[in-house]
Parts: sequence; structure tokens; C-alpha cells
Amino acid sequence: YIASHRAEMAEAYEAGLDQALREQGGTLDAKMVFYGDYETYRNQPQQHAEQVAARVEQLMAQSDPPTAIFTTFDDEAERIYLALDRLGLRVPNDVSLVGFGGARRERRCASCSRRGRRARRRRPQP
Repeated sequence: YIASHRAEMAEAYEAGLDQALREQGGTLDAKMVFYGDYETYRNQPQQHAEQVAARVEQLMAQSDPPTAIFTTFDDEAERIYLALDRLGLRVPNDVSLVGFGGARRERRCASCSRRGRRARRRRPQP
């Protein structure tokens, strides 16, 4: 789980992921959770992107890397997607990636457009 910074919504997403994993007999290991720094996220976006990329590299270099990464919002998912791409990993073939928020950022993501359409699941509208 990767979050841009610690906030109420980010902690709620983490709690929901933890609950879902427990219901299926799994756990969310604390070493698999990363919260960025709010000031860096807001004021130094390039440094934040580098921190996220470094964390993705650490996660994927483990002897048993994750098969999926959950993140807070789609802009963070974009950063993770690009970091995975630099490692030669493909979403969703090599690792699944889930971001919340429904932002339409794939047009900005050159790596995404190079590979074609991304699969997206949308929440049903009431």
C-alpha cells in the first residue's frame, strides 16, 4: 500500500485493504505500507515522485515481491505505473495496480498510451 501522505482518507483506504485481506486469511504487513511526507508531496512533486519510485523499487526487489499494489489516488497510481515501467514490469501482466478516485490521467501518461488502453473499473452510479 502506497499513499502520497498520511491523511484520514488514506488511513481509511489502508484499513479497508487490511480488513479485506484478513477476511481472505491474509495480512497487510507493515513493511509493505508506505506514506509519503505531505510537505514534499505538496511543495516538491519531483522529489515526491522520486521517493515513490524508490519505494516501488524496494518493494519489487524483495525475494517475494507483491503481485499487486494498492494506492490512495489515481495520480499516485500514475507515479507507481511509471516506476514499474522503468523496472520493465507491465501492468496488469506482471503486477496489478489499484488507485482510487476515477481521474482521467491516462492521456498524460506517455507510457500508458504507448501500451494501449488501461482496464478501469468504475463504481456504479446511484
